[in-house]
Formats: sequence, structure tokens, C-alpha cells
Amino acid sequence: MEQSIVLIYALLTYLIVNKFYCRILTPHDRIKHPQIAIFSLQAAALIIYGSIYGFTVSASFSILVNSLLLVCCILFFQGKLLLRLCAFFIVCFILTLAEIASAAPFMAINLFFPEKNLLPKMLIQDGPVVLAALMFLLDLLLLIFVFSKLGGLLENCFLFLRPSLLLRLGGPLAVLLFLQNGLFAFAAIKDYLLYSLLYWTAVIICLVVLNSALKKLENQESYNIQLKMHEKLIAFQLEHFQKAADEYQATRKWNHDISNHLLSLSYLIKQEQTDEAVKYIDSIFDAYGLEKDKK
Repeated sequence: MEQSIVLIYALLTYLIVNKFYCRILTPHDRIKHPQIAIFSLQAAALIIYGSIYGFTVSASFSILVNSLLLVCCILFFQGKLLLRLCAFFIVCFILTLAEIASAAPFMAINLFFPEKNLLPKMLIQDGPVVLAALMFLLDLLLLIFVFSKLGGLLENCFLFLRPSLLLRLGGPLAVLLFLQNGLFAFAAIKDYLLYSLLYWTAVIICLVVLNSALKKLENQESYNIQLKMHEKLIAFQLEHFQKAADEYQATRKWNHDISNHLLSLSYLIKQEQTDEAVKYIDSIFDAYGLEKDKK
């Protein structure tokens, strides 16, 4: 049962992440259905691994999952390599965030019941299957929510991301990951409450930093939207100016032609060539598509 839950969780995570990749990155032109192609490769690799080693939460399994995310990000998408690597790191940070957030309710219980070991790894290996499935479900729901919101945010401004902003986004999550897998794993039972308080204090600080980075990212997206609107306004003004310039040139040409016609008519009248003048006027009407007065 544990192996089935781990496999389903990994496959659903790939589906969510692949959709996020396709929103912020540009797939290769030769790949008609990138999400299907990527998922097929990932599923095949997981099945081969599982048939040999089994589907258990281990270091090798985590390395395989992350390696597939990195390889697919590089192979199936085009553009600058740095941007593709940034997309991969963002995915890693979000996966870490969802893991921490989904495990937070269970770890909070340890504040009141220190004798119960509800660390994610222990919960998956030795805990009730229902609790492990509940934690995975919460993790997946968080991934769907965060990747949908972040995908819409990065879809318009991903090319403008700077390393400093990425550091502000990923730094707090890396700290939380270290605290979760480090301090709690090696804390003595008698110091468990102290380390728990330290962990949650760090969580609050890191979330404040993360929130400021997201606000900056939102402001950057707003700036990019205003910039695009400004570019559209300039393009509209240039188009209007070009039309006005064309109309001005057409009016000048028309005035020049009319002036020449009047000079020609004046010459014919002075020469008392009335019939020629009438024919010339008729030719002018025909040239400009004007209707003649039948009276």
C-alpha cells in the first residue's frame, strides 16, 4: 500500500510540475504534445526504478525524482539554459514548500505530544497509511494551488527574473528544509520542545522574507504589464501619426494636381479654346471619379 501511494504521488506531482513548465517555458517546436512526452519518459523511468528497487521514500528515489525534473526541463524546452535551470530550482523550492506546509499540521501535534514521532519520513514508513495518504493529498492540493498562481505570475515576467529575486524566493525555503531534515531529525527528546519553537520561529521569519519576495515579483509583473500597455500606446500613436502623414501627403498631391489643372484650364480659356476646356474638365471628372452635372 505504501509503495502504491508513493508511486501515485510521484506521478501526480509530475503532471502538476509539467503543466507549470509548459506555462513559463517554451517547448521545442518538434514536440507536438510536450506534456504527454515528458510524462511518458518520467513514468517509464519510475516504473523501471520501482521494478528493481521498489517504491519507497529513500535518498535514491528522491534523487531520481529530482533528476527527471531537471533532465526534462533541459531536454524538452528551448531558450537560455540559465532560465531553464531557474525554472527547475523554482520547482524544487515549491516542492519543498509544499512538503513543509503539508507536514506542518502533523509536526505541530508533536508540540503537545512529543512521544509521537510524526516526522514525514517516519509517518510514511511506520505511521498509519491513512495519515500518510492525507499528508500526500494535502501536499498535492498545495502544489496545484501554488503552481497555478505562480504559473500565472511568472508567465508574463519570467524572462525578467533576476538572481537576487530568485535568492529571496529560494533562500527561506532552503533554510526551512535544513531545519526540518536537520534539527528535528537529530534533536533529543528532552530538547524537542526547544527545537520545535526554534523551527516555528524560523518558519515565521522565512515566510516574511518569502512574502516580501512575492510582493516584489507581483510589483514586477505589474510594471511589465504597464510597460506592455505603454508599448501598445506608442504603437497606436505611431500608426495614427503614419495615417495622418499619409493623408497630408495625399492632400498635398491633390492640391498640386488641382493647381496644375486650373493652370491648364486658364490657358485654354485665355486661348478661347472652349471646346478643349470642356473636354479637359470632363477628363478631370473621369480621372477623379466625380459625377457630372447632367443639366
